[in-house]
Amino acid sequence: MIRGLTIFATPKPFRGDIGMIQRNAIQSWRELGSNIEIILFGSDEGVEDIAREMGLRHVPNVACSEFGTPLISDLFRQAREMTSFDFLCYTNADIIFLQNPLQILEQISFPNFILSGRRWDLNVSSALEFKNGWKETLHERSLRDGKLHPASGMDYFIFPKDLFCGRIPPFAVGRPCWDNWFVCQARKEKIPVIDLTQVFSIVHQNHDYAATVYRKGNWAGAESERNLRLAGEIDHCFTVNDADWRLTSSGLKKSPHHLHDLWNFPVIYEDHPVLGWLMKPIVSLRMLFRKSLRRIRNSVLPAN
Repeated sequence: MIRGLTIFATPKPFRGDIGMIQRNAIQSWRELGSNIEIILFGSDEGVEDIAREMGLRHVPNVACSEFGTPLISDLFRQAREMTSFDFLCYTNADIIFLQNPLQILEQISFPNFILSGRRWDLNVSSALEFKNGWKETLHERSLRDGKLHPASGMDYFIFPKDLFCGRIPPFAVGRPCWDNWFVCQARKEKIPVIDLTQVFSIVHQNHDYAATVYRKGNWAGAESERNLRLAGEIDHCFTVNDADWRLTSSGLKKSPHHLHDLWNFPVIYEDHPVLGWLMKPIVSLRMLFRKSLRRIRNSVLPAN
């Protein structure tokens, strides 16, 4: 039996709409029950206050990059050392959970794994009232008015706390590629990656990135480029489409093979070295093409 789960996050400053959105998300985690522990990291405006108000654990001190951005490696290390449970869930602080992750964990028999899935993007313009039936109401709204985000948007990971212990590169929070590295590294190490999209609904509350510390423009800056290098460049940036398992209403199923699997060079090379060697020139050309596109993109986007 699963004893419990620790959810941890790095909220942005609690001001304006993003403050309301984060309060909605964190309150939804509290509604999951007594076997859910919540840790809020960081010293941004309002984080300590909301933790005190809701009776949550707060950790103000996190290792940061030279730009002052928290590092994924330190967040995961501290959460692993602090948790009283065997499983962790890292999520963005604008994500509402509509189901209890413990019910999902009860269905997983692998000793090691990563769980993730796609999100529903929904406009939420006011504070939610957590009355009876709120989950069902919000789920119906997301299906009716929301939009299922592409597979690249992985806003939560659930995993055993010792996964990749001490081996996570110093990725910057709020920049791309670190989540893609998680999936790729698991596939390379033959750790099951399980797509929960069909059975586990989460809601991403749409917001204006210009109002947050982590603006979309920062995705073209130095920290984003560093994250990409740490991940092993674009060909190591996997998405939930690269999950090798999926959980459905009828149980756990092996994911069907898709044409894009042929491009997953890191996995192909691990599983089939000869095929990987034959494909390497093609993959190298594709990587060169993608780098050229990225340079063009970065030339028209603001830097950090």
